[in-house]
Amino acid sequence: AALRNYPGHLLIVHGEHDQSIAHDDVLKYFQTLPQSNKQFVTIVGGAHSFETEPHQTEVVETVTQFFTEHLPRP
Repeated sequence: AALRNYPGHLLIVHGEHDQSIAHDDVLKYFQTLPQSNKQFVTIVGGAHSFETEPHQTEVVETVTQFFTEHLPRP
């Protein structure tokens, strides 16, 4: 519920094979969020904690790119 009121840029990264939280459920929730500045990234083949390569690297690269684009620069 708190995400509905979040005013900033939003990134949700989710593993395709997450056995803790179903991928379709997360995607459906994401689609209900009203923000226009949101991004959903599926890590193909990834599990809940991205404990194996190449999933770890893909998550790090995705988050790094997101922060580079959206965090204010000093």
